[in-house]
Amino acid sequence: MLKPVDNEAREIKMLDGLWHFAQDPDDGGEGRGWHSSRLPGALKMPVPASYNDLTQDPALRDHVGAVWYQREVWVPRGWSHDDIEIRIGAAGNHATVWWDGICLGTHRGAFLPFSVSLGELTDEHVLHLLTIRVNNRLTFADLPTGNVVAAGMKRPGYTGKRVHQDSFHDFYNYSGIHRSVMLLHLPRHRIEAINVTSSIEGKLGILNWNVKEYGERGRLKVRLLDANAMEVAQGEGFQGSCTIENVHPWAPESPHLYLLQCDLLEGDKLVDRYALPVGIRTVSVSKDAFLLNGKPFYFRGVGKHEDSVLFGRGHNSVVLTKDFAMMEWLGANSFRTSHYPYDEEWLDEADRRGIAVIGEVPAVGFNPWNEKTDWFTHGKVDQHTLANHLADIEALIARDAHHPCIVAWNLLVEAPTYEEGALPYAEALVKRTRELDPTRPLTFEQSSRPEACRVQQLADFICVSRYYGWYENTGDLDEAVLTQCLMYELKAWRERFGQPVFMLEFGADTIAGMHSDPPVMFSEEYQVEIFRLYSQVLDQCPWIIGEHIWNLADFATKQGLNRMMGNRKGILTRDRQPKMGAHFLKRRWKSVDESGRPSS
Repeated sequence: MLKPVDNEAREIKMLDGLWHFAQDPDDGGEGRGWHSSRLPGALKMPVPASYNDLTQDPALRDHVGAVWYQREVWVPRGWSHDDIEIRIGAAGNHATVWWDGICLGTHRGAFLPFSVSLGELTDEHVLHLLTIRVNNRLTFADLPTGNVVAAGMKRPGYTGKRVHQDSFHDFYNYSGIHRSVMLLHLPRHRIEAINVTSSIEGKLGILNWNVKEYGERGRLKVRLLDANAMEVAQGEGFQGSCTIENVHPWAPESPHLYLLQCDLLEGDKLVDRYALPVGIRTVSVSKDAFLLNGKPFYFRGVGKHEDSVLFGRGHNSVVLTKDFAMMEWLGANSFRTSHYPYDEEWLDEADRRGIAVIGEVPAVGFNPWNEKTDWFTHGKVDQHTLANHLADIEALIARDAHHPCIVAWNLLVEAPTYEEGALPYAEALVKRTRELDPTRPLTFEQSSRPEACRVQQLADFICVSRYYGWYENTGDLDEAVLTQCLMYELKAWRERFGQPVFMLEFGADTIAGMHSDPPVMFSEEYQVEIFRLYSQVLDQCPWIIGEHIWNLADFATKQGLNRMMGNRKGILTRDRQPKMGAHFLKRRWKSVDESGRPSS
């Protein structure tokens, strides 16, 4: 899916702002005609944003089920002769769209865009009614997984009908329309998709393109422009390649972007144009290293969330700008889209700023954290989950594969890869991903033990999530204990699978302003000591290819005894102020060797 653009062939009308909004306690709104009439007693709710934190009503914050959004829309003059689509950037977790009471389509999944066509349902002289129902329920077939259960079900005496969402992932199930809604004016004969791959041979860059058109067969003309808008190559045809002499590869230290301008012609008449920023670079994995443009690359960076005060998971360019500024301040060169695809603006900025990204599907909540309970089994993570998982991989690659910043795909997050059923499930994921994108390395985030894992041989490098000193050896900062346990496990992964190892998650919950000497849990000193001891181990292993702290900033979670107003493992507070751990990492990551590996 191409990102919407505004140019000489395409137009955008933004529909963001305050919409009418209504909670649907019994999911009966459609039966009451809400899809075709004004919402009763409607509140006003901003789009994009999560609705959970925006009122004083606890019933709305913890609502399970449907809510409704509605607004009136004028179709701009002159648009009705071409194709018009409504594009929703993300709505969680199930959405249905009506236009003047007519259902245009449905969508599953909370993190990727979708669009519906208005067809002939446009009249420039009529004020139209756009209605979107969003349902936040999660089942085992969804990504992330979940289960809706009756409130009070384990306690005698409760006779009500209220339900709550049981989620198996450690971030709050924020709900609503989380990204922009747009009305798109598109040519009826247009460019529908652009796929690119690249390679480098010495000083020669090679860019391959494959363009899909919608409508009658036309003629495609391609120009490649450099950063100064100078043409460096050209070609014709819906499939082809071009060479770039003295190529400027995309790399974090020099994130050079070219512009691939695709012109769709009918005869000599321009009917559509799409300009796609592209980077020329290669990625691969050796036994000991992750290679970017043939050179070892060491990941320094963070896991993070699309999460901020009030906005929840709603996309916010202000927070995006601050997060990139903080990553650059830290000396980070990478992040992962944990644990779901982010808004495209994140990837655009990572392309431009030279930040490497590990892309993820929302394959989280796959673990019962109990080895006596199988998760990859019928009725839980089964063939229905797999079908949706594969669909999300296909949609993610279709949207994001052209971004040079994305250097790898992570297909599973902390799943019980020791289970027998994990192997055929992972095999299906890897097979389909390699078919769709044979150019990028694949990985799984491992929380299992190396001796029990059944699936790592399918991937290209090992990602380990481990919390010695926190969830394991809780409160124990003895240097010998922590470093020996960590070193033993990392070596075990390396020796069994012979792949380079990425320390993808480690850290400790930390309350800003809480201090203790000697360090105790939740103090800022304790987090610093965790980082120091882990760094001591990582620096001894030449086959370690990176370190990602969990997490960039504190974030919201469901309530629980092991969470104090959310997950506090951030090196920043939720309003993006640094803790002591951030200053430790800044000193470490600002002193690196040629590969980016910390040298002090």
